[in-house]
Order: sequence, then structure tokens, then C-alpha cells
Amino acid sequence: MKRKDLLTMLTSEAEKLARKHNLELFDVEVESKGGSTVLAVKLTSDDQISVDDCHKVHVELSDFLDKEDPIPESYFLEVSSPGLDASLKSDLALSKSIGQEVYVKTYAATDKWPKTLVGILKSYTEEEVEIESEQKIYNISRKMISTIRLHFRF
Repeated sequence: MKRKDLLTMLTSEAEKLARKHNLELFDVEVESKGGSTVLAVKLTSDDQISVDDCHKVHVELSDFLDKEDPIPESYFLEVSSPGLDASLKSDLALSKSIGQEVYVKTYAATDKWPKTLVGILKSYTEEEVEIESEQKIYNISRKMISTIRLHFRF
């Protein structure tokens, strides 16, 4: 199964299971780490996410994957909360973060954007994200973003 198809299947099932347990799906990633495939599912909620919440979704998602068997090789399934420093690289994570304050670090400053900035995520497309910071709008190429995550003030 192609990675994109696997991601679509995994996202659809993880979203169903999250809703079933009164949770929200924050992000799904299919990555290669050290020669192994890792399926990473991040859950969120208006309340806190517990280890039990993650375990319930993990067990049901694991059963689904065992039944469907979309990956011929072995893999690791991770189900967790996103954490404070979660990356917002995927469309799913970005869509859940519209209107939130984000920290952005780019590979290089240009005449269109600074190297780092904190601002409100206004929108995104496949090519860029739109950030409002200090009453100015920055349209930053997603290819030029090294880090984008929620920003918290303590």
C-alpha cells in the first residue's frame, strides 16, 4: 500500500476511534525511523488526555490494522497526546491550530519573512502558511519552515 493511501486509511480509522472515546484527532504521521515504519497518532481533548485514553485507541487501532493488514513489514504504532512542543507540519495539525498563536522558525530570513516569528496562524495552503504578527501578514513557504509549533506564554 502506498504511504499516502496508508495515511488516509489510518487517519480515517483514528478519527472514528477518537470520536468514539470523546477525543479529537490532532495528527497522524507515517515515518521511517532507523529502518522501521512508525505510525504515530496524536490525540487531543478539551479535557486532559490520559494514558488510558491513549491505550483504548491504541488497542482498537491495532486490532483494525491487524485485520486490514495494510503494511507487509513490521511496524510500531504510537498513540499519544501531542505535547506542548508538537510539530504542526501536517495539514491535519495545521487545521486544528487555526487562530492559535504559533512559533515559526525558517531556514533563512527573506525580504518576505523573518528567520523566527511568533504570531497567529490565520490560514494555510499546500504551499504556504499565513501568520499575522504585530499587525503584519506573512505568507511563508512551507518548504522554508524548519519548525512550526504552538506557542505558549508562561
